[in-house]
Amino acid sequence: MIDALKVFLGMYAPSKSVRIAMYRRAGVRIGNVAEFGSNIWIDTIFKNLVVIEDDVIMSGYDLILSHSFLMANIQDEGFCPVEIKKGARIGLHCIILAGVTIGENSVIGAGSVVVRDIPPNCIAAGNPAKPIRFHNKSV
Repeated sequence: MIDALKVFLGMYAPSKSVRIAMYRRAGVRIGNVAEFGSNIWIDTIFKNLVVIEDDVIMSGYDLILSHSFLMANIQDEGFCPVEIKKGARIGLHCIILAGVTIGENSVIGAGSVVVRDIPPNCIAAGNPAKPIRFHNKSV
């Protein structure tokens, strides 16, 4: 019950700092993020598998999964880490599936479904998200 309350507050609290604090208390590893919008649902069933590094911007209404029973018997029975590297930017309404790493300074377009790793300094969008182009580190 307490973990469910932490996730609820992590999604809906009016303050960014409270949302981040609740997810940290639930066990998600979140660095010093630049922005953390509301309605971000992070899979806390396998909370130690989700890492969000410093300077990340998450717009809101995003979904991050660290397990997939469709992937069972492929990798660790379907439990796979998700890493969002330093300086990445995640648009509104994105879905990030288990086993994905989003590279440093990458940008994920709104509404994208990320099913594979996104390289550093990449702009990716779509369903499934695919690289559109690469940019300089200074975005």
